[in-house]
Amino acid sequence: MKKIIISILCITFICGYIFYRYHSKHSFRCEAQLISHIEQSNSNIEANLHADIILMIHNEGSISITGSVKQDDKKIPCEQNNILHYSTL
Repeated sequence: MKKIIISILCITFICGYIFYRYHSKHSFRCEAQLISHIEQSNSNIEANLHADIILMIHNEGSISITGSVKQDDKKIPCEQNNILHYSTL
């Protein structure tokens, strides 16, 4: 019985170590597309935005938003890049 428990604990630690090593080399990436049409009393707003969120391993990341917002006949290009610094618990 002790050998089974010890072997299960060893396998758990090995799998945990492999999982930790795998995630310490790869970053998290999320892409999103926002297409919206808003009608108010006298104006129309259309948004076409693309967002990229990349969270890196060393408590850093970036958010990039590109696209355009159109209100009535005015088209406003949008481009925003931000660098994030975050902490993990």
